[in-house]
Amino acid sequence: MNVYRVALVCLWFLCLPAVAAEPEIARAYNRTAQMNDARMITELSFAAGSSDLTGDARRQLGDFLHDAKALGTISGIKVASWADHEYPNGSRRTLDRSSRRLADERGQEIQNYIQDNSEGIKTELYNMAEKPDAMEKLFNTSDNVKLKYSLEKTGLAHPDKTRMPPKASRALVMIVYR
Repeated sequence: MNVYRVALVCLWFLCLPAVAAEPEIARAYNRTAQMNDARMITELSFAAGSSDLTGDARRQLGDFLHDAKALGTISGIKVASWADHEYPNGSRRTLDRSSRRLADERGQEIQNYIQDNSEGIKTELYNMAEKPDAMEKLFNTSDNVKLKYSLEKTGLAHPDKTRMPPKASRALVMIVYR
């Protein structure tokens, strides 16, 4: 019995940092959604090197769309998709060509699923394997700059610096309502 209690206490202490960080992570996701005029956000995972939605990701996305439709009229969906590497850091503006293509294909796969399961909803895709170019940043008017800035501001774009969960091989899907 005492061994059981000791194990429980040890497990509790091992879980404590994760539990303490959880509200911070939830706030980052919620803030990202707010900065992009979205009311709902979810994250999907991909197998390394693949742009195909897994069965779990399909179910998750289907449930997410179902719940989103129940809350009101959707005006659009924003999809930020990563390759198998994190968002470029520092002065590096893009990842290699195959990574940019993989991120594009993942976004397209999600968009195709949405179009097949939700008619008439506009979907905007954002490739997280490349930073906005200098002109976009200078005028700061494009949705591409705004979305990527929001991910940087909340710490989700650079998890290695902010203790946020990694984004490599993932995509964020945000629902915007009318």
